[in-house]
Order: sequence, then C-alpha cells, then structure tokens
Amino acid sequence: MQARQQISRAITAVCTARLKRLDTIVLTGSLARDEASFEPSERGWRCAGDVEFLLVFAKKKFLPAAEELKTISDAINARLCSGGLECLLAPTVVTRNYFTQIKPH
Repeated sequence: MQARQQISRAITAVCTARLKRLDTIVLTGSLARDEASFEPSERGWRCAGDVEFLLVFAKKKFLPAAEELKTISDAINARLCSGGLECLLAPTVVTRNYFTQIKPH
C-alpha cells in the first residue's frame, strides 16, 4: 500500500470513529499533491514534512477541544507506526464557513 493511502486510511478511520459530528476530512499540502518526501527510519519510513489535513465541522460548537485533538493525533500516529510510518501530523479544525472566507492564491 502506498504511504499516502496508508496515511489517509489511518486519519479517516480514527477521526470518523472518534468525531461523531465530523463532516469532512480534507487532505492538504504536499501529501495531497503527491509531492511528499519519505526517508528511511528505524521503524520503516518517515515523512520528511508534516501531514496537513482539515477536519471540517458544520458549526463552531462541534469543534473538538485541543486535548481531544491531541488524543486523536496520538491514535493516528500509533496506527501509522504499527504500519512502519512515522509522520508529524498537522490537523486543523475548521467550520464549513472557512471555505467561503479564504482568499485564493
């Protein structure tokens, strides 16, 4: 299985199981563009950059607390490490309104 697919599946599995009000997950950054770099590590492979993704919720009141987000990131990392991947996760929580407010570049 490709690293991108393995990372995407781990994020999806953990987030959908733990975040009941989650609307969408959007993979962003170099991994989404198929430009991510990986290097050998003691456990298998390490992502040279961070893994950026958006967790989209309908309303601000549904956003997870920082501690919950850390617990979720730890669970994703544990799943990835068991598959031989080390990644620095960079999740960002947003509401649907985020997409109407960002400026194109």
